[in-house]
Amino acid sequence: MKYAICYDGPGRLRLRLGQHAFSEKEGWGIASLLRQKSGVERVRTCAQNGSILIYYGKEIAKENLIFSAKNLISKKDFAGAKEILSGLKSDEEN
Repeated sequence: MKYAICYDGPGRLRLRLGQHAFSEKEGWGIASLLRQKSGVERVRTCAQNGSILIYYGKEIAKENLIFSAKNLISKKDFAGAKEILSGLKSDEEN
């Protein structure tokens, strides 16, 4: 999947995948998976414009963060994100 780096500043990185590249629920899964990465402080996604905003600390190399995000978003079915979502549904049911 193609993406563009829209903002690259200290501690903050915004990737744009394109309008409706993922659903709102898939965005939650993507954010959850990226937050598991050491050094990632906060992640926000926007399904409407297909952006992922990542706040990160000094302990993570930006290149590793881009690589992680690229590998996650390049999977056609967002398999990892769907696993997270199914876990969220289970929690809501209990």
